[in-house]
Amino acid sequence: MFRKNINISVLYIASWLNGQGAAALNHLMEDAATAEISRSQLWQWLRNSVVLDNGKRLTESYYEKIAMEEYEKIRNLVGDENHEKTNINWQNNY
Repeated sequence: MFRKNINISVLYIASWLNGQGAAALNHLMEDAATAEISRSQLWQWLRNSVVLDNGKRLTESYYEKIAMEEYEKIRNLVGDENHEKTNINWQNNY
């Protein structure tokens, strides 16, 4: 669930930055509510240093490591061109 929450959060935000209000992720239609649930779960788990299903304690460094692995998976999934479009949209909006 930890990796899935990171994945859903990142993919939904990328979809939103590209002008879509909902996104088909993992054969489900996800929206802002799903992304917010995923984000809040991640925040709670990190804040409370929970022990994950794999037996590891969630720390900032472990979160960053897994998040970077998920970002790389997403980049491979969407391809460099689409990844760069999202980066450009992100920079233009923020």
